[in-house]
Amino acid sequence: MLTSTADVANHYSTAVLIAGAGGYGREVADLLAEAGRPVFGALDDGSPDLDHLTECGLALLGTIDDARDLATEAQREHGVHEVSYIVGVGYSKPRASIARRLDTLGLCPAAPVVHPTASVARTTEIGAGSVVMANATMSRRVVAGRHLLVNYNASVGHDVRLGSSVTIGPNAAIGGETALGDTVLIGSGAVVLQGITIGDSAIVGSGAVVTSDVAPGVTVVGVPAQPLR
Repeated sequence: MLTSTADVANHYSTAVLIAGAGGYGREVADLLAEAGRPVFGALDDGSPDLDHLTECGLALLGTIDDARDLATEAQREHGVHEVSYIVGVGYSKPRASIARRLDTLGLCPAAPVVHPTASVARTTEIGAGSVVMANATMSRRVVAGRHLLVNYNASVGHDVRLGSSVTIGPNAAIGGETALGDTVLIGSGAVVLQGITIGDSAIVGSGAVVTSDVAPGVTVVGVPAQPLR
């Protein structure tokens, strides 16, 4: 992977900024590389481990607020035609918040990136800025909003509706004809039975089995899943 803005600009007309340089951001960088998509660099408001970034060939270019200036520099001085972004933050609400900041700065989310081993039905629609990780499965007629994360080995059944910035954890299973609102987080290994509706910003704990609808903002855990007091 190329590691500087100049290298990217000299080789590609389009490139992706990764907003978030922690563990998930680095996973996104690896996934983009496997998909043959050029990475412009990473942004982070904190202090990510630079050795870990170097290990995956990712350059830290600045903070989230630097995104517009970096994109402008790439377009004016290096001939990059388009700089888009993917938010490399694994939790739903922070991912949505960062996406809004970048949208306000005038950047556009990148086209969805899907790992080569993932299975996505041709009738499924995935919003921009979304990521589908290795060995995940999305069945037919799924409609998903922007900034979706479907993690390793997760499955999404037929005719599911997913809001924006939904996170589906590793090995989770979403039954057919369910509906998940915006910024819903489904924990690792959780199961959502067919036909369930989960409201905006609800959280399903790891290993939970959801057998009835979940109200917006509620956290449920256990088997069967019950609201967390």
